[in-house]
Parts: sequence; structure tokens; C-alpha cells
Amino acid sequence: MTDLLAGKTVEMPTYNFVTGEREYRGDFLTLGREDILVIEGIHCLNERLSYSLPKESKFKIYISALTQLNI
Repeated sequence: MTDLLAGKTVEMPTYNFVTGEREYRGDFLTLGREDILVIEGIHCLNERLSYSLPKESKFKIYISALTQLNI
């Protein structure tokens, strides 16, 4: 996250749920000066994972999607 927000290009891993490991497949990402980094999942709420980012630049949003079935 820190490298992305600093404008560096990083290789983005894909998580393999079968092996339980990250896989690197040559997918690179660079954020532009005006880009916003959105991270999903429960881990993005963990302060220990984002401690190096300034608090004033982090916004935590919880979204729940419910489906209603009419049977």
C-alpha cells in the first residue's frame, strides 16, 4: 500500500485459494497522482496492516448487501 501511494509500480499478487498462497503473474499497478486506492475485505480494517498510512487519509466504509427472496 505504501509503495502504491508513493507512486511506485508494484506487482499485484493473486491469491490461490487451493494452495493458500499468493501467486505473481506479471500484473503490475501504478496509481496516478489523483487516483484513489480502494481495498476490500476484512483485512483492510486491521490497523496493524495500514499503520504506516496517515489516519487522515484512511476512510473505512462498511457495506452489506442483502438479497430478498420472494418465494
